[in-house]
Amino acid sequence: AWWRGWLRRRRMRKLPLLVLQIQRCWRGTLGRRRAAEQLAAGLRLRRAVRRLVRIHRQNLEHRRWRQKVLAFYHGGQRFPLPPEEQLLKEYMALENEHDRREAE
Repeated sequence: AWWRGWLRRRRMRKLPLLVLQIQRCWRGTLGRRRAAEQLAAGLRLRRAVRRLVRIHRQNLEHRRWRQKVLAFYHGGQRFPLPPEEQLLKEYMALENEHDRREAE
């Protein structure tokens, strides 16, 4: 029948346009997929950076705390010692008090 040939010619005439439509749809799908992947990658990157910054701050805080604790631990004397003469006077006073009590 003549219409089959006509239909075939019509299809073949439209084939380049139909191929372009298919390519356009496919490329749009690929582009949307790529855009979504880039968005997800950006979000992952921001999340990773936030986590690293949080860890860095915690490390700095822990270092400050550790330095403060070690400074207190290694700090030496907690209060200044009185002069040597005063210590000697107090010792002599305690010795005299002890001798007096033993004499009683």
